[in-house]
Amino acid sequence: KSWSFVPFFSSHSPDPINIVLVLIFSVAPSVSCFSAGESARRAKISENKMPAGMGWAFLPCPALEAAKQVQRAVKDEWLWLHPKKQSGKVPEAKFHLTLLLRLADTQSSFARLQACRPSSALRVRVKELYFVRVARITEAEVWSVGLGFESPDIRQLKNAFLEGASEQQRKEHDPYGREGHMSLAYVRAEVKDQVMALLGPLRRDVEGLEFGLETIVVQDNHGRQESISL
Repeated sequence: KSWSFVPFFSSHSPDPINIVLVLIFSVAPSVSCFSAGESARRAKISENKMPAGMGWAFLPCPALEAAKQVQRAVKDEWLWLHPKKQSGKVPEAKFHLTLLLRLADTQSSFARLQACRPSSALRVRVKELYFVRVARITEAEVWSVGLGFESPDIRQLKNAFLEGASEQQRKEHDPYGREGHMSLAYVRAEVKDQVMALLGPLRRDVEGLEFGLETIVVQDNHGRQESISL
């Protein structure tokens, strides 16, 4: 089949990972963090604000046990809390992997994803348990605990959707070039050492775990959603 590519944009990715690694902990080598180069690339991405009125596509995973395990290990007294910003622990109902950003025409995107969808669930593997400073929060030093993932299935789906797209369009819709990440908790700077001590052993439990995702959700700028079952 031949497809005409429509440029898409979005401002609705919850909690984009505009985070920068400012320190690599030699005292806790078992804690996986993004490289300095990766962090710089993510910081550059964060400078480009997404246009208003756009949609996005994501993969919900509210029952992900690895994420729940990490959250249970993070003590409530360590959390950074803010009344108007995403903070504390991310609710399980919001656990998801971002698939595509900046979708200007969500109806066309939905149809294209339906045509590209695989015949079975998307297999995903937990690649890393990360701990990084959140650069977009400037009023306090806040660190994020989360999971990074890898998935040939998700990469294949993204590539099929973006077939025929320019390099610039690919960067707009898949700016991180990864198969997904999930922020789980936001903690205060003064408890970094305690969190690091916790994450070292915990990563051995969660990294390498595999799971399947069976639903793709496309959401427009008004919050309306359509789902694709795999």
